[in-house]
Amino acid sequence: MATHYLYTAWITLGVSLHLHGNAMRVGRARRTFDVPAPTTHGPEGFERAYRVQMNTIEAAVAFLPAMWICATWFGDGAAALCGLGWLASRIAYAHAYTRHPRWRLPAYATTVGSLLAAVVLAAAGLITG
Repeated sequence: MATHYLYTAWITLGVSLHLHGNAMRVGRARRTFDVPAPTTHGPEGFERAYRVQMNTIEAAVAFLPAMWICATWFGDGAAALCGLGWLASRIAYAHAYTRHPRWRLPAYATTVGSLLAAVVLAAAGLITG
């Protein structure tokens, strides 16, 4: 049984579920605002849900590899802490952005901080590896 990256794997599963939840939110917004697929524009409420989804996908593409490199070279605990910060900030980002776009900025800053921490730790692991 592989347990070397248990916490990082749990965070990855959480990220996956969050991404799916964002997709479901866009589906609900499509029904609520009568925006047929594949249209990606419509009332502001739909566009906020759509942007949350797209922004989170974009952020996940950058974050997940950095977190796993960090786990491999610097340790599961450090990577999972970065991941927990990232995931919590993305959840806060989603809630804030759908209510008022300016409210997303503190959560966005935490997202960037979590990414930078994972990147720095991953690089440190690779350099000292």
